[in-house]
Amino acid sequence: MRGHGAVSAKPLRRGLPSPVRTCPAWLPAMARQLFRQRLKSDLLPVHWGFFEPHMKKNVLAYLACALAILLLDGLWLGVLAVDLYRTGIGHLMMDKPNFAAAAAFYVFYITGTLIFAIRPALAANNWTLALRSGALFGFFCYMTYEFTNMATLRDWPMNVVLIDLAWGTFITAVGATAGYAAAKSMRD
Repeated sequence: MRGHGAVSAKPLRRGLPSPVRTCPAWLPAMARQLFRQRLKSDLLPVHWGFFEPHMKKNVLAYLACALAILLLDGLWLGVLAVDLYRTGIGHLMMDKPNFAAAAAFYVFYITGTLIFAIRPALAANNWTLALRSGALFGFFCYMTYEFTNMATLRDWPMNVVLIDLAWGTFITAVGATAGYAAAKSMRD
């Protein structure tokens, strides 16, 4: 049976763990098609990561990156930059942060750091690639946030933009390098 709800039971690629040999039935049709193409394709130099035999390295890299970024960002947001944000954007801030939104941000941001900085560096066996790719990923993500705020919010201060860009570049570079180092410390 082929169609919108049909899922092939035939393995798409040998050697993958059994849970990812077929597309989950709950994925919409377009996502299933992209999923199948991704499993068949070796066009991208780095695989998605968690569906590979080296899953333990990926998890370790993710956790080390998360630890570095969360510790540094906690220090930054909770101690070092409190006055910067209160004076610059205090009129826009909530009394209490939305921790669910913050958690979602960190989950996706650290996943992006793993995919775009740590995994390519592991494939190239090059820690400086993790550092540089992490810095670039951080710069572009934070730049997107800052310039979107400048474009859409009244009185978004330029000093917050510049300091946040430098901070995002720094912590993502450190997090990517920590993730790379943790994964490399694990034996194959």
